[in-house]
Amino acid sequence: MWKPIVDTGKRADILRKITEIAEKLYEVPCNRESSGLLTGNAGIALFMYHYGMWCGKEAFYEKALDLLSGCIDFCHENRRMLYSFCNGVAGL
Repeated sequence: MWKPIVDTGKRADILRKITEIAEKLYEVPCNRESSGLLTGNAGIALFMYHYGMWCGKEAFYEKALDLLSGCIDFCHENRRMLYSFCNGVAGL
């Protein structure tokens, strides 16, 4: 039988922390040198998209699109692309 991994008492604290993380990441400008999934803009874009879906704030969708667009531009412009999952094109 399925059981939640977080009890009701800690839920509010966790949601508050997720919101704090989202707001901090929203303020960070796009790092043109890091487009990977685990350590770069693609991962932040994925988080922003899901956070925007959860909270219903369109600004987070727009930030996700901007970050993902930057990742695609970086791949197009960069001649020394990495192909690893964590830090390269495979992660996109």
